[in-house]
Amino acid sequence: MAERSASVIFLHGLGDSGAAWGSLQHEAPLTWARWSFPDAPRQPVSCNAGASMPSWFDIDELPLGDHESAGAPKGIERSVSMVHAMLKQSEALGFPASRTVLGGFSQGAALSLLAGLSY
Repeated sequence: MAERSASVIFLHGLGDSGAAWGSLQHEAPLTWARWSFPDAPRQPVSCNAGASMPSWFDIDELPLGDHESAGAPKGIERSVSMVHAMLKQSEALGFPASRTVLGGFSQGAALSLLAGLSY
C-alpha cells in the first residue's frame, strides 16, 4: 500500500450516509489518499414535512424558491464549522490544506463549496 500523502473528504447528500459513498474509494483508487466519508447530523428537514433525517442544513422547499436564495439556510453555519474542524483534523494528521480534496454530492457538494471557499 502506498504511503498516504493526501486526504479526500466527501460529503453525502440529503437523507444519505457517508458509508453509502464508501465504494468511491475503490472506484477512484487513489491509493495515496486517506478517504473520509463523514455523516451529517440527523435533523428535521422542512421540505420533507419536518421528517428527521441526515442533513447538513435545512431546506424549506424543493425545488428551491426565490426566498431560498435570500440568506443562509438554517444550520449551514454549524455544518461549515463541522467541515472546518474536519479540515483541521486532516491537517493535524499531516495533510496540509493544499493536499486535501473536499467534495460531495448534492447537499454535500454545496456545503463543500461553501466550507472550502471560507476555510
